[in-house]
Amino acid sequence: MPASKTEEDIHYGEIDFSKRRPEPSSASEQDSGQQQDTLYAQVNVSETVSSLRQAADVPEDLYAQGAFENVPLSHRTVTRRVEDIAGNLELQLKNRAVSFDYFSLALDESCDVRDTAQLLIFIRGISTDFKITEELAAMQSMKGTTTGSDLFTEVNACLDKLGLKWDKLAGSPFTCSVENAPSDVQMELIDLQSDTLLAEHFSPSLFITTPKQMEALSGSCLQIPCNFTVKPEEEFNSTRSTFGVWIKSNQDFAKNPHNVIFNSSSTDNIYPMSLTGDLSQKNCTTLFSIVNTSYTDWYYFRIENRPFTSTAFCDPLQITVKDTPPRPSIAISGDLKEKQSVTITCSAFTPCPHSPPKLTWTLQQDPHNKIEENTDRTFTTKIQKTFTLSNEDDGFIITCSARYPVNEGKDVKTAEKRTTLNVSYAPKDTSVSISPSGLVSAGSLVNLTCSSRANPPVSFTWFKTSKDGPVSVAEGDFYSFKVTSVTDIEDYYCVATNDLGNQTSSRINNADNPEFGAVVYVTLKILGIVALYSTIIIFEWWFRSRCCNKPVKDAVEADYVNRVIEIQAS
Repeated sequence: MPASKTEEDIHYGEIDFSKRRPEPSSASEQDSGQQQDTLYAQVNVSETVSSLRQAADVPEDLYAQGAFENVPLSHRTVTRRVEDIAGNLELQLKNRAVSFDYFSLALDESCDVRDTAQLLIFIRGISTDFKITEELAAMQSMKGTTTGSDLFTEVNACLDKLGLKWDKLAGSPFTCSVENAPSDVQMELIDLQSDTLLAEHFSPSLFITTPKQMEALSGSCLQIPCNFTVKPEEEFNSTRSTFGVWIKSNQDFAKNPHNVIFNSSSTDNIYPMSLTGDLSQKNCTTLFSIVNTSYTDWYYFRIENRPFTSTAFCDPLQITVKDTPPRPSIAISGDLKEKQSVTITCSAFTPCPHSPPKLTWTLQQDPHNKIEENTDRTFTTKIQKTFTLSNEDDGFIITCSARYPVNEGKDVKTAEKRTTLNVSYAPKDTSVSISPSGLVSAGSLVNLTCSSRANPPVSFTWFKTSKDGPVSVAEGDFYSFKVTSVTDIEDYYCVATNDLGNQTSSRINNADNPEFGAVVYVTLKILGIVALYSTIIIFEWWFRSRCCNKPVKDAVEADYVNRVIEIQAS
């Protein structure tokens, strides 16, 4: 490998691109010559750079000589380089934006050569150490419409990309948080072109207390709990006539009058609604008598207590109407252990307390349904049962059903929830089984198996009793041993243990094992019968053999005596 060259060893010759070739004589020859000139330049630059790569660094005077100034770059390369620079600048701005305590925005709109609207978003931010950053945050092409909602969408996307939140926007003309509001509302809060509502945007005066989101069942009713407050300086007079107005989709009813779906001063409203609260007591509770899925939208409440009028644009309510009811929930309080008392509750959301769902479950027949008011003044229907658990409850499946009346009670929609009880308990029914169960002779192998019912699962330990007391012989549910003799009297037993306790099986005496004893009894009985029959046969054989082997003389004498006796008798 050649030694690396130092800066003194390398001669940086100037590349003379004017001597590339003779001047062309025609336009076509000129174009061809330019292409060859480009290729010639690229080759020369590559050779020069390649020859310099063996050095540690490329000296700055090489760039000073302008060796690369005349090297042409393709449009694609230029675009890629510009995009890389833009990405780097964006990354730097994003890193600095993280430390912004406050920021402000400035928007400008212009058109490019193709007459496409370009939205320019400028940002100024200040950090804790008072470092101020002013940059062009984004330039977005506005293809199509350029409404306030479109502008907001682009601004919001720019802030999301930089990781900035709206609550850090300084000099904001509004005082309510807009992060949870729909885009139309957020746009109205920053769109200075909305002259009709501009006064309210700068100084919101009406605020309502209601759930931010509510869910309803199609065909049923929906009760909206609502209270409102006004600023102390506002002249709300409860003795004057007060009317409540509900607006959907967009609060700017001046531009969208059809969005006014309900006005308590009118008897002809678009939606079937009624104000059940007392407006003079600042209670704006409202009832939808029946809803359907088309009612899914954002809603805003407005008070008209002339001369005081105001819309609660800071507190929009999102209502979602579904065709199917949500499943009820099952909650269990207490430890799921045997002998412990627990309370099991099944709950179903109740958007329409005037027509609540009917709850039933497998824990009891005809449970008492109770309707409770939640902290946000919505309602929940519940059934409940308290009892003491036992090991028999383990694995029990609780099924809770909620039946919602809809369409004025003509139909019913049902939802169901299931859960399985997992009750912990100490070992139960611990026992030992023996294999083989037939005749066991001395020296044969006996297999013992221990079983138990428990939750959580148990561990098994085998013991045998001896003159010195119980001795642990094995772990696990299986144990084998050899029978030393028929009269082996050592007792074997197992102990099942889990976190909640233990249980000992009954002792097994291999000599007194019922199956083993029965086998021995039958064997002895058979052997006794065989011995008895053998004795009788031997005795009979002996007796007959004795009778048959006497001399003939004795037989003749006996016959003679018999004849003499007969003669005397005659």
